[in-house]
Amino acid sequence: MSQHTLFICKGCGPDRKGSSPHLLDEVLASNADQASGLQIEATSCLWTCDRPCSASLICPGKYSYHFTDLSPDQASDLLTFAAQYQDSGDGYVKPPKMPESLLPKLLVRIPSPPAA
Repeated sequence: MSQHTLFICKGCGPDRKGSSPHLLDEVLASNADQASGLQIEATSCLWTCDRPCSASLICPGKYSYHFTDLSPDQASDLLTFAAQYQDSGDGYVKPPKMPESLLPKLLVRIPSPPAA
């Protein structure tokens, strides 16, 4: 099984709108008892500094998703979406199935690169 990774930007400090460290803390706390196989990693910057907090969900061979303008109270919805993503064959989660709070936060869905 391929590794599913949720990257959360830590580049925007607590003085910035959105407070990325707080989103990361909430995601880690909400996922503490889960044996989901989801790798959660802080990353220094996802280059959407004008729209903090941001997070990206990736897995080889699947679509990738990038969300912006997230708040710490959306940690649970982000993990719900990550579970839907993990359960999908190609990473495509139909918008009606996504947590409603994340729909306006989705900046881009990127197709998987072609196999070499």
